Amino acid sequence: MQIDSWLLLIHVVAAGVWLGAGVALALLGRYARQTGSESRIIRIYEWVGPRIGGPITVLIPVTGVWMVLRNDAWEFSDLWIVLGLVLFAAMLVLAFGGHIPNYKRVDLAERQDNMAQLVLWARRGFSLAVVEVAVLLVVFGVMVFKP
Repeated sequence: MQIDSWLLLIHVVAAGVWLGAGVALALLGRYARQTGSESRIIRIYEWVGPRIGGPITVLIPVTGVWMVLRNDAWEFSDLWIVLGLVLFAAMLVLAFGGHIPNYKRVDLAERQDNMAQLVLWARRGFSLAVVEVAVLLVVFGVMVFKP
């Protein structure tokens, strides 16, 4: 098996894990809203995020860029590659500009024993997860259909 096949396998599996984790977390967020278990469920987000998001934010761009460099038929100027990179950057903005600061607010609310604020920030995190899934679905569409 050639390196290209391994790169594609790693790239697709990483993207699938990211999307699967996102869908699961979005569903857990919905469950939390319905059951009033925001404080428990947001802890799952905080635990899963760095363990899935961290490795994936390295694996996906490294394998993607490596595949483009190895494949003569693909160029960084191809629309589907540009869109993929732009949407990946949007996911980083969601993570670093949304999720991470939000987790800090949840922690602060918990330390202050302010359940109303904790629920508010937890629900914001749940909403961010839904946005993330929507962006990931667009990325999958772009990668599959290659406009």
